[in-house]
Amino acid sequence: MSPEEYQRIKDEEKAHLRALKKMKARVRELDKKRKISATMASLTTSAADLLRANAESLERLAMETLRHEARTEVALEEEALRTEAARPAPGTVTPEDEEALQKAKALDLVRQFKMEMGVPQRERTIGRADSDDEAAVEAPPPTDTSPRAAAAEKPPEKTIGRMRR
Repeated sequence: MSPEEYQRIKDEEKAHLRALKKMKARVRELDKKRKISATMASLTTSAADLLRANAESLERLAMETLRHEARTEVALEEEALRTEAARPAPGTVTPEDEEALQKAKALDLVRQFKMEMGVPQRERTIGRADSDDEAAVEAPPPTDTSPRAAAAEKPPEKTIGRMRR
């Protein structure tokens, strides 16, 4: 093989390798573009799905709110009618009795709404205050948490060294 022929074959191989390198770079570039396009398409469809789900949730909540508002209005109208029908003649009821009656009706209405909405009711226990205020809770007696008070209550079973008295 002559040096000219060797050089020609070498140059052809170089050209072939350069062309192959360009094609591989173009394939990598097209793969990147394809992946980016696929990702953008999936993001677009997922965003559209999220927006659609959000709109459905908002519509459902709006309908639920309308139903609850209608129930509330009907209950208030019925209560107003019952109050007007059961109202005694003016001057026979004291303001304190009227206020107590309104509180009882309000508590009854709140209990009714809680029952309709499925909120669990608290059970009354022995020793609980039976006032109109349902939030009345007895406070526990204060306790002394100092180390001396704890030592005075019960001596430890085992000690290391002497105990203070």
